[in-house]
Amino acid sequence: MRLTIDDDWLATVTDEPLALAPRFEGNWVDLAPRADTVGRERFLGATFGSREWLWDAPDTLRFDRDTRRLVGARLQMPYLSADTETTRRVPVLPATRPGGLLADEVRDFRMEMCAVLCRAPGDTELICLRDPDVLDAPLEARIGIAPDVGLLVQRGTVVGWSITDPVRHLTTGAPDPTPPAAGTRRLFSACLDLVTQPLFDAVDDGDPAALARLRATDEALRDRTEDRARAEALLDLISTMVEDHGGPALRPGERGRRRLPRLPGPYEHGGMHIVSQVFALVAAAVHLFVWPLESFLYSRRAWVREFLTGSTADAPEVRLWRFNVGFYNLFLACGMIAGFVALHLGHETVARSLILYVAAFMTGGGIMLFVSEPALWRGALSQAVPGVVILASELA
Repeated sequence: MRLTIDDDWLATVTDEPLALAPRFEGNWVDLAPRADTVGRERFLGATFGSREWLWDAPDTLRFDRDTRRLVGARLQMPYLSADTETTRRVPVLPATRPGGLLADEVRDFRMEMCAVLCRAPGDTELICLRDPDVLDAPLEARIGIAPDVGLLVQRGTVVGWSITDPVRHLTTGAPDPTPPAAGTRRLFSACLDLVTQPLFDAVDDGDPAALARLRATDEALRDRTEDRARAEALLDLISTMVEDHGGPALRPGERGRRRLPRLPGPYEHGGMHIVSQVFALVAAAVHLFVWPLESFLYSRRAWVREFLTGSTADAPEVRLWRFNVGFYNLFLACGMIAGFVALHLGHETVARSLILYVAAFMTGGGIMLFVSEPALWRGALSQAVPGVVILASELA
């Protein structure tokens, strides 16, 4: 059987599914060897296929470059939960056919993240679909690429994926082989309600009833002693919502939790708004452009002096000052670029700290330039505006 992904990218179904147990980490299902950030980047560098890049966050399928066989995947859970009427339209899923994938060629592609989440009664199965139109025709196959995880196929094209008994695979580390408790299953459903629309929007709008459900769920998870590892995974899932909407602080002695983005999609990546990322690159470009003008070309080109100061007159006595200020601009640009790279390697805390500090530095520098010489307002704006936009996007 041959499958199409991303319009013209083809793969053949094999008889060798992944032997890895799925790790359901709340926002996604991970089917790859456990690794830290460095190890994951090495894994991505040694394979090909679909992966996130910059602010684009498609689902991930990775293939070995030598054998062209599927070796890992990360499938993201949609944030839009289908209504009851739509869920009733979900056809009976085909029986699972265990199998792996063999790529036709060594070439990257893009596997679009699913848009609609359909939940079976009791959340015994989660069905993630590319779009609601998939429900207009029957599914022809379900390829079990790993235990309890299958790719859904319609007319030869992958149109979604499913996970059976997702609460059993909940984890923040290694998979837990023990069956989940009944109370954990109920709390799992409550958390899914909270992190998907429409209840997510109600919480974000400050609806009192929605906030009460959030706090009640958070307290129930904190007080839970049975099935503790899965409770921790569910606390991670709603942690950002609790922090953002007045929930209780961590109890003394509790471990810190990773911070999850609200809706990582077209406007956000790694917890930073796309506007912040764009203006970080704009700020870096401006400062990189000015660096050689101030450090090397000021005394050699009249247009450079006119551009920077509004006058063609040279001032040899401040050559040393110009040279050093030019390198200040270079180092500020490098700081922005380093923060941008760190963000997309998964080091969110380091990236945010670096980008926000450099943005504040640039903003302050632009303000002082205008205060000291208002005639240079254009240069002050070019220096300060990108930093102001970044700070406003992140701290507002």
